[in-house]
Amino acid sequence: MTVLAPMVAEALGHSQTIDMTTIGRRSGDPRRIEIMLHSIEGRLLISGHPGFPRAWIANLHADPAVTLHLRRPPVDVPGRARVVTDIAEREAAIQSGLAHYA
Repeated sequence: MTVLAPMVAEALGHSQTIDMTTIGRRSGDPRRIEIMLHSIEGRLLISGHPGFPRAWIANLHADPAVTLHLRRPPVDVPGRARVVTDIAEREAAIQSGLAHYA
């Protein structure tokens, strides 16, 4: 388990726009995009637009390594991600997020 600096841990506790780097599944090159990061009940969730295939999802299926690039504080946080494919798990996360923001 990685121990984060308090300022970084606090920043990860808030939903925000970040940059995220994945590794290209075909090229092996880093791919950086802007995306939404949500902090819901201690879990970090990255969201895209439903119904639109995105390369970053395919990249994560091939290699779960990610780097989250926070803006405040300006720090890069390495991690591992997984794509939520189970519909029940995805719906539970969405409902939890909706309740969190209500």
